Amino acid sequence: MAIDYCSVEDVKLYLSIHVDDDNALLERLASAATAIINVRTKRNFGEPVAETTKTYFTCGNISGYRNLNLWVSDDMLTVSAITNAFGDSIPLGDVYILPFNSELKTNITIKTASQKVWGYGNVDETVTITGKFAYSLLVPEDIRQAAIRLVAWMYRQKDGGADLDRPLLSGDGTVILPAHLPHDVEMYIKPYIKESA
Repeated sequence: MAIDYCSVEDVKLYLSIHVDDDNALLERLASAATAIINVRTKRNFGEPVAETTKTYFTCGNISGYRNLNLWVSDDMLTVSAITNAFGDSIPLGDVYILPFNSELKTNITIKTASQKVWGYGNVDETVTITGKFAYSLLVPEDIRQAAIRLVAWMYRQKDGGADLDRPLLSGDGTVILPAHLPHDVEMYIKPYIKESA
């Protein structure tokens, strides 16, 4: 389960709420705000609770060139296991996880001295990576503030009318948001939006 980017207490402090009557609603809105930020930025923030396994495709061999690089499209914090296209484990000592000077990793390169390969042939070469995938170990403060503001914005709308510029709560509990988030929320999350490949 992913962590929410803000707590109920953060939002209550921001809105000067001193009673616990709406805690369940605020908790639900905090989860919704986290999901909205993740979708908008195409990223997850804060250390994941569990490791996951993801599959990537290499470009194969081009004109006999041994491809040693694997570009990872997800934000990668840690790697605990790598399996090549043949199902063979690639020891972590046989690879560089790059860049060295960044918490956020984007590339895995097989060391030239290693006999390991991602795969070869004319078929798509699938590589699986097990690790923790997120943008950062801690939720950045501006993302936390965006989440607080977004929860506050959605919370204030609960007693408003069903205007199209306001979030709506459907019968099954799904929060339906208008096309635009508050300007300051967009400003906070804009630097984190991942460009599409």
